[in-house]
Amino acid sequence: MNKPKVFFSSFRDAFRLLPRVFSDAWLVLLAIHFGRSISSELFSYAAQMIQAKGREDLAGLGLTIGLQFIFEMAWSTIWAFVAIRVTRENMMGPTGVHRSPLKDFEHLLIEGIRVMAAILWRMPLLIVPALVEIVRLSFVPHVVLLDPSYERGETDALTKSRSVVRGRFIALGLTWILFFVVSSAPALTHGSMSEWFWERPLGFVLESLLTLFINLTFEIFLVALFLRISMIGSFAAKDAVGQD
Repeated sequence: MNKPKVFFSSFRDAFRLLPRVFSDAWLVLLAIHFGRSISSELFSYAAQMIQAKGREDLAGLGLTIGLQFIFEMAWSTIWAFVAIRVTRENMMGPTGVHRSPLKDFEHLLIEGIRVMAAILWRMPLLIVPALVEIVRLSFVPHVVLLDPSYERGETDALTKSRSVVRGRFIALGLTWILFFVVSSAPALTHGSMSEWFWERPLGFVLESLLTLFINLTFEIFLVALFLRISMIGSFAAKDAVGQD
């Protein structure tokens, strides 16, 4: 299957599967997404209040940033865990293979920390190497949850993701840019950027709902793309979607 067709088919899958994936896990997805949005604003508010004191409270600021990083990692891991598993079930059906959810979550968290380390150490070099690494490591969560060889301990998640992206970097990078632009648009719905969510509840809810569906569409796209270009029954995934 040629590269443009793979990306086009994956986008088609994302829009076709979005209603089913959301209906299967809507309550959990809403809780994760709104929890992440609220906690992010609360930590930002705390950091701003510390800075507004007029003196440098480096310990307090560092603690706030550290906690925000930990919460962000946790929310991202839970989101990937739920969204990828539900999408995979809708694309390919039950596998009949029992996997431990706790073990999958633990591996997701560990690999997520490795991804962050791989990106952060490139930040001092220049922003471009870090952005390149974000794209190259796009499929780490999908390797963890979808690749049987990873579960058997035969595959390194970061190495496999870089391998899958090789030869498709430009197309995937452009998709990331499109996703970033589209996901930034809902921020315009709440008016003043200086208002917190309790000062603009309606705008906050609307913005969060829009970004939820944008994020979920992008996640389904990545799952479909990974299944199509990896060695994990990509044609079975295609047939399952085609029979919908």
